[in-house]
Amino acid sequence: MRRILYLICFSTSITTTQAQVTSHDPVKQIVEYVLNINTDSPSDVEELSNHFEALRSTPICINQPTAQHLEKLLVLSDFQIESITEYVAANGEIKSLNELQYVPGFDTELSELIVPFITLTIPEKKHITLADLQKIRSNYMVRSSYTIQNSRGFNDTSSTHFLGKKSQYALASNISLGKSIFINIHSEKDAGERATINRAYFDSFGGSVMAVEPIKHVSRLIVGDYRINLGQGLLSWSGFSTSKSSDPTLLRRKSSINTFKSFDEINFYRGAAIEVNYKPISIVVAASKRWLDGHPSTTDSLGIVIPTSGLHRNSKELLSRSAVQQQMLASRVSYTYKQSVISLNLFSKETNVSTLSSSEQGASIDFYGKWGKYSTFGEVAVDQNKNIATFIGTTIKLSYQTLLTASYRKYPKSFSIKSNNSFGESSNATNEEGVYLGIKISPRYKYSVLAYVDMFQSPAPKYRVSKPSDGTEAGISLSGIIGSSIESRIRFRYKTKEMDIPQPSGNYALTERVKSYKGDANLRYVPDKKIEFRLSGAISYYATESQSSKLGYLTYADFQFNFDRLPIRLYTRFATFDAPTWDVALYCYENDLPGMYASSSFHQKGSRTYLMLRAKLGKQLSLWLKIAETFYSSTKASIGDGVDKINGNRKTDVRLQATLDL
Repeated sequence: MRRILYLICFSTSITTTQAQVTSHDPVKQIVEYVLNINTDSPSDVEELSNHFEALRSTPICINQPTAQHLEKLLVLSDFQIESITEYVAANGEIKSLNELQYVPGFDTELSELIVPFITLTIPEKKHITLADLQKIRSNYMVRSSYTIQNSRGFNDTSSTHFLGKKSQYALASNISLGKSIFINIHSEKDAGERATINRAYFDSFGGSVMAVEPIKHVSRLIVGDYRINLGQGLLSWSGFSTSKSSDPTLLRRKSSINTFKSFDEINFYRGAAIEVNYKPISIVVAASKRWLDGHPSTTDSLGIVIPTSGLHRNSKELLSRSAVQQQMLASRVSYTYKQSVISLNLFSKETNVSTLSSSEQGASIDFYGKWGKYSTFGEVAVDQNKNIATFIGTTIKLSYQTLLTASYRKYPKSFSIKSNNSFGESSNATNEEGVYLGIKISPRYKYSVLAYVDMFQSPAPKYRVSKPSDGTEAGISLSGIIGSSIESRIRFRYKTKEMDIPQPSGNYALTERVKSYKGDANLRYVPDKKIEFRLSGAISYYATESQSSKLGYLTYADFQFNFDRLPIRLYTRFATFDAPTWDVALYCYENDLPGMYASSSFHQKGSRTYLMLRAKLGKQLSLWLKIAETFYSSTKASIGDGVDKINGNRKTDVRLQATLDL
């Protein structure tokens, strides 16, 4: 507890002055910023990095601000988008990107984060022409990963023995025809999977073609792999999301359809989607039919088990390959009046395997309205059994520097839509009722303060809780600039909830009140364009009523350096950790190959270090090499479990990647 008090005291001592802290890797920087607003461990970082890599190639014009385009930045609130619009209307076009930090509601950190993804040049408004299609740009990526140590699956002689070699490799190509046609193709083989000539030595394939405003009234047309997000996530949300955001200004979600570029083999749809605009009406229709891995289950209440790993390494995993057929149909009709939008969403999905089938059908109305300093948003959804789930929120702009947000959610236990990913303690909208309050204060454009509290309850028993339960979560975050080249951030979170805790004196569990604290601090020093240095630390505390408390910690230092006479950049990190149980496991974001920006988890006691090199050969070719090793204390005889178990206390990974831009 003393460490926690020191952390809180340190957070109150931060003072800031104006600075310009530039990033050597803007995609990494903004991805990390988005992940930091999530109070839980992040997911699908690859999708985020691909999203911002695409925005870097085709930046958004802020001198022609529209909510539809500015929302793609993912880090701007509705009031910040409105603030840019009002600023341009009152003062004319923004002349310099440095001017953005003086727009009301923006701070220096946020301004510098989005600068690489925006432009001042207003694009010429036109639909696709033959001349546009002749402007071809392409990007190609090849990647290979290898773990030095053998996992159990490579040594096993039973049905779980891996049939393929240890190498993992992937190939991706992205081709742009002008600024309107985008073609994406990707394929991959995971470690242990068997590469055969009839599958071109890959195991999984995917791809899509997207046309942006190909003809009048058609905003977007996608054929192939895509993700669709509806409303606030009560019916369908297949893209990246934060189940509970610590930034209250980003509570409202925005519907979208986007091409799928990740190597995730499960969480996407395959078919076609189209968005048509007849102002003030917008219509989205999406259809999908694909085969998933899965098998019937005698224990699962749904009767169908769908593995999420996408792995096909042994005969057992191959039995489930492409055994489940899934069909999906979704639509969205929106009406816009001034700054308000109301939409009707319809969603239907049917999953079949052998003689078993399950279906999800639902409809919802989601809305957003703005009146001066007030805005309200939400979604009300009903499933095929007439169960109703509700999420409603409001934001009040007390000033350009202060935003207050409140929301209420009520998800019945019987709500049968499983494809959702909504705001809440659990990402699935079921068996939960809660109230969330949050505030964001930016007293000056150089720093900001975030604070929130979430009070929730489950009216019925749920996983690991055998009776109705409740809980509270609260957090605070401070970030800003120190001096002229140091960026700082500190966060603290408190959480209490009820859980079934196994008792040491018998084969039974009691429902107890569980308390946890998590905090982290980060200092980033960028003295010039050649060097970047970062010091970070995190702590985690966990206690129950009947068991002794547990404490985990993580400290790490990052260093980046550009050589003067060589086109090489060096990245390195050394981390040390001690988290005795999963209850106090810690997570931190780390540099990785482009498209693989990773969030590592730390459990037990040990250290982790990596060295990564980027060589830029001319303007078109970049080569990457990363060597990383995690070392555990001598008392730990193995790493992982099941077929992924590695005997010993070291895990060493080697990764190579080449990217070519033409």
